[in-house]
Amino acid sequence: MRFFSARQLIFLAALLSFAVEGFAIERTCGTWRALQNIQELRSSSYSARTATAARDCDDSDYYSEVLQKKTTHFQIFYTLDGPHKTTAPFVDTLSIYLEKAWNAYVEQMKYKAPVGRDTSHHFQQKVEGSLYPVEVIDIDLVRAPIAVLGSASGCNGCMGVTFSGKPDNSTQLFIDNDFYATAGARDPKEMYSKDGKNCAYSKATLAIENVQHDYTYTKNWAKGIKVTTFHEFYHAIQLQYLPLSKRNFTFWYESSAAGIEEVMAPEIDDYIRYISYPASFAGKPFDQITDDYGGSVLFLYLYNHIDKRFDKSIWETFAKKDGMDFKENLQNYLKGNGLEGDSVFHDFAIRLSFSGQRANALDSAQWINPDESLWPRFSYSYDVNFIPDTTDFTYYFHSGSTPDISNFSGKTSAILYKNNRAKVFPIHSLKAIDSIAIQSSLADSTIWVMSRLGEAAPIPNKKDEVALRAFPTPWRSGNPLCFSPLPQNKEFIEIRNRRGDLIFREPYQEETHCIDEATIKEKLAPGVYRYRAGANGKTKDFIIIY
Repeated sequence: MRFFSARQLIFLAALLSFAVEGFAIERTCGTWRALQNIQELRSSSYSARTATAARDCDDSDYYSEVLQKKTTHFQIFYTLDGPHKTTAPFVDTLSIYLEKAWNAYVEQMKYKAPVGRDTSHHFQQKVEGSLYPVEVIDIDLVRAPIAVLGSASGCNGCMGVTFSGKPDNSTQLFIDNDFYATAGARDPKEMYSKDGKNCAYSKATLAIENVQHDYTYTKNWAKGIKVTTFHEFYHAIQLQYLPLSKRNFTFWYESSAAGIEEVMAPEIDDYIRYISYPASFAGKPFDQITDDYGGSVLFLYLYNHIDKRFDKSIWETFAKKDGMDFKENLQNYLKGNGLEGDSVFHDFAIRLSFSGQRANALDSAQWINPDESLWPRFSYSYDVNFIPDTTDFTYYFHSGSTPDISNFSGKTSAILYKNNRAKVFPIHSLKAIDSIAIQSSLADSTIWVMSRLGEAAPIPNKKDEVALRAFPTPWRSGNPLCFSPLPQNKEFIEIRNRRGDLIFREPYQEETHCIDEATIKEKLAPGVYRYRAGANGKTKDFIIIY
């Protein structure tokens, strides 16, 4: 084993500090982290985490003088020395945006004003009158981190936290002091001396960054204050309606906070990176997406295209009906405002399908949000035999061939793209699919949108009402050619050329029958053909393209 001298250890520590300093970490909401950890704490599967932002003295040993700044509605506590040190300009800017958030949410939107704690959690300072407390600290070194974050391991990238922790549902805000985060095991250790006592702590060295516009909040701290204040104070509003004591956790805590931050600070765009989560999971129930921030797309749709006051009704309903999930809450809200839930959700899904570069095929007034062209493109199914299920609160995007929606309960539309412009065709019955399929042969591409919020009935699919169809049409290499629904009182499909000459008969047994690619290429040259079930009746066209 090799041993190092004290001088070598100091040199290695300096190298480690240099290696860590300058690295960046993505922004995280501490309230979201706390909600996730608290849910684990309440489950039998939770095991305690050990602290990574270590310190070896009492929390009060890491600061000396606690200063304060009062505004009309807030009392801000901070210090100018030690690991929690900040600057006067930082606090002045924070005070401005706190009042802007209060004015927007309480005065203009008429939300219930949050009730502040009577004593600040970290600095243990008395809060005056009805002022709302805000503490500026290094969040990774917060006092009693398990109480605040549900974990002892720090927050690692959190720029703010809204903390409750009392049975009276009073809350307070923490704002990170410099928007640097700790790096875990790689943290360099620093010393803080107070009253002759030397106290070690983990130094925060990772600059928290804005990925969308490639800058760090450590340098652009005014932007960091703005977006964090509007986000975290909205959590304080939410917790007045649905406090953690009710144990009714909902993804909408974070989805709506991420959405409102875009409304109040549209130049920041930090929320866009989270859209990759719902973009990758089309077909999964919207409230089961792995990252709650991504639900901001639904918030922005409802805010921009339904009613800017909608979310106040959502939180008021949460307050009245403990245990209600968001989907039921949204359905009741839409119904109470004379709107049909599945139609609204389908309109949202259609607009969502245009995210990314496809947004340019629409007039920007139809976008969910003015920056939808910057969003990632949502995933599509390309499976020729794609069959959507009927799970509530889902949407599907399918490209190319006509999907089988004969048993789908929900809403369906086809979007035809031609010369970088789009036209939407609602599907009101399965009979309409045939005409859409023919028109799609003349389009550059076709996207099928299917959605279900929960109230939708099946598209008319009685066998005597559903016309036999071929799909995909036009047929291209790489796919089988399928026919459905086939009558069970006949035994074969006839395929004829345009003159009516019989090319071949294909036997079938099931309601849907597919002919493989090799057989198609062997028997059919590119062109227009006709088909029917059995040896009599009207024929229909389909197109073969190699």
